[in-house]
Amino acid sequence: MDTYLNVYIIQRVTEVTQTTIRKVRESIERYRNDGLTDKEIGRFIQADARAQELRANTISRTETTNSISKAQILALESSSGNYEKAWVAIRDDRTRDAHFATDSRFFIPLRDSFTIGGYQMAYPGDSTQGSPIGNFINCRCRLVYREVGSNIGFRPKLN
Repeated sequence: MDTYLNVYIIQRVTEVTQTTIRKVRESIERYRNDGLTDKEIGRFIQADARAQELRANTISRTETTNSISKAQILALESSSGNYEKAWVAIRDDRTRDAHFATDSRFFIPLRDSFTIGGYQMAYPGDSTQGSPIGNFINCRCRLVYREVGSNIGFRPKLN
């Protein structure tokens, strides 16, 4: 988990910061090209604060899903058990078709990846295998787990 936190989270924070700086610079340049004064530019940037708040909420939601899913996987991998996982999508009109098409009854080995929208993903929010952002941003899916051979999550198989 330390490696995950020290590499992934720092990388994400750096990417978000760089994107924010780039967007502000692009806005300033565009407004200057339109002949606006610094004061006018400042008002436009302040007016854009709501959009930035929505962006921050989106990033927070996306990274929380990613972190929870990754932490669960790491915890189970470090245990002595033999687990498998299934992808569970929220079933409503905001769910992506590719996520809606998953079947929570279909379990795969813990270390394997799902194919979601044609891309490999180990868990909801996973961006490490090349899935495009449109496949995981604001994802509300989750994983369920069970011991291999069990019919129900986290219960041993009865003979």
